[in-house]
Amino acid sequence: MTRTDAIAELKEALGPVAERPLLEEPGITLVIIETRQQVPGSEQTTQVAFKLPADITSRPPHFVEPHLVLPNGGQPNNASNQELAGRVWKTWSMATPWDPQRHTLSQLVDTVVKQWDR
Repeated sequence: MTRTDAIAELKEALGPVAERPLLEEPGITLVIIETRQQVPGSEQTTQVAFKLPADITSRPPHFVEPHLVLPNGGQPNNASNQELAGRVWKTWSMATPWDPQRHTLSQLVDTVVKQWDR
């Protein structure tokens, strides 16, 4: 899957996206889904972002806005904040199979958001 294909699929499934080339990581673009995603079973919403290379060969790093918390008020495994393209984002360890040959990035958005309803 190419970044161009992934972005086209995201736009079709979820609406507009913003693309922010990461100067500190040449060849990598932060792709932000502009439409806020609803966390199931919660009032929380967030934008979701991914670091995408030109050719996507494995599950890309995922990010959400830093205000999200689990239903118990905690954080998932290894949660940390990272500044990317002038914004602070949260990432964490997530064990989920995702293959760019079989899955779409919009499916991964759904998986990312559902992690906050556990």
